[in-house]
Amino acid sequence: MGIPLGNNRETLPSFKFEEVGALARYVIIDVDESAPLMNYHDGKQKEYEGKLRTQVGLTVFAIDGCTATVGTGKGDAKERRAVKPGEIVTLYISGHNRFDPDSPEHQTYAVAQKKRGQIEVGDFGGARFERTEPGRGTEPKKIMSYAFRAPNPDVAVEMEWKAAAEAEYAKRHPGIAVGASPSAQSASDAGLI
Repeated sequence: MGIPLGNNRETLPSFKFEEVGALARYVIIDVDESAPLMNYHDGKQKEYEGKLRTQVGLTVFAIDGCTATVGTGKGDAKERRAVKPGEIVTLYISGHNRFDPDSPEHQTYAVAQKKRGQIEVGDFGGARFERTEPGRGTEPKKIMSYAFRAPNPDVAVEMEWKAAAEAEYAKRHPGIAVGASPSAQSASDAGLI
């Protein structure tokens, strides 16, 4: 049975992918499929053709193997630092990295989600900054790849991470029961997880 995920709208440090090859490895605590996509210059939610734009916001435990940094703040108050295993952070996914079904060169969030099926609390995930491409503005767009998998029930540390994610989810969503996760899938997908 799937776990109802969503509404993780608190302010947490977020993964930053500043160098090609940067990798985030994590365990899912919560998923918000409709997090507002904000314009950080004016603080308003972005619009496209009169509709408010959204992004995916994952709340996760960072785990060993992360080379992506985490950041807080913006402008002159912006800070970047190494992520600590066990730290709760967010990962935002939008635009071409969220939906682009036609790219054979990178695995978008939608493709990774389809491969996994229902994303569950305690699932393992990975995100890698693959390369840049010309963008519409002055900044190049970052091309990311994503992968998800269930924890392996035969690996104690993975089941510990799952239990920690379920406990954190329960704290954030009192009264919502956490269901059983399906059996583990392959141990890795494109070297991300």
